[in-house]
Amino acid sequence: MASVNALRHGILSTDPVIPEIEKQSDWEDHLAGQIAAFQPVGDLELVLTHRIALTLWRLNRLIGFERHALRPTEHYLSEYRSLIRGLNGAEARLDRVFPTGDVERIERYEAHLHRMFLKDLHELEALQTRRRGDPTPLARVEIN
Repeated sequence: MASVNALRHGILSTDPVIPEIEKQSDWEDHLAGQIAAFQPVGDLELVLTHRIALTLWRLNRLIGFERHALRPTEHYLSEYRSLIRGLNGAEARLDRVFPTGDVERIERYEAHLHRMFLKDLHELEALQTRRRGDPTPLARVEIN
């Protein structure tokens, strides 16, 4: 099921490029930019840099999903017009007007990817700091 979802929306896909909506050359430019920025030395630093690039790529992909989830559909516009006009005299169900489920799901993916990004970034920074011979903190605490 997870692999089907990964292919359906691509947020957690292991393939960086979704051919229908992204270009391989854009991914390669993005990856090259991250490699140039972090200047990894050795296989482990290169793997962490690649993971960081992939996570940032996925986070940028979420912007399109947010736009899609927040776009006004005909159903939304109809419900909104009824709400504004006060038609039907019934209590308005905001869950029918605003698609919160999609937005909440996207927020969960975004939080997951953000944690992955920070973890890999901190590991890479610590590895590079140790390689230079500088002291590294034993632990990092993230406060959100």
